[in-house]
Amino acid sequence: MLLTLLATIVQFGVAVNYNMVDYLPEDAPSVKAMEIMEEEFEGAVPNTRVMIHDVTIQEALGYKEKLSEIDGVSDVTWLDDAIDIKTPIEMADEETVESYYKENNALFSLSIEKGDKVAVTDAIYEVIGEDNAMAGEALDTATSQKMAGQESFYAALLLVPIIIIILVLSTNSWVEPLFFLTAIGVSVLINLELIFFLEKYRS
Repeated sequence: MLLTLLATIVQFGVAVNYNMVDYLPEDAPSVKAMEIMEEEFEGAVPNTRVMIHDVTIQEALGYKEKLSEIDGVSDVTWLDDAIDIKTPIEMADEETVESYYKENNALFSLSIEKGDKVAVTDAIYEVIGEDNAMAGEALDTATSQKMAGQESFYAALLLVPIIIIILVLSTNSWVEPLFFLTAIGVSVLINLELIFFLEKYRS
């Protein structure tokens, strides 16, 4: 009872890590590459790309400024960081220009800080609109977080009644299903409690 009471309290402090990159082994080539990039470059490593369709260079610069103002976005890179856009872009290297701006489509590289990526990506979509595109690790994390919450809710709505029906039909007393469900719930709470203290110990 004491463990269950304690677990009920501390389980609110257990956070789910939706960043798939954190689950990679430390010796994975991609992890080592990210560490090298962070050591070699001063700026944050871009982890998201945003494409705005059918915009002029001046309009793209306006979008860049708005994206930079979003809380959680630490850096936005675009064409003006690679060339001097005060001169005609026709005089610049074509390959460099097309890496950021091609056929009136502007491609931005963003660095999104660790934190609530759902809120940040939602704020980005508010700026660019649903007709434009976004991709990258931060969006994948935000999508996983949204899907996990929704799927868990729908799974609970579907499975809990089925489990209760099966227990009622397969047991000799109506009290037994309550005992089974209570045991499962207590086990989950104690597991969350252990996770909480393990995380505190590691940190």
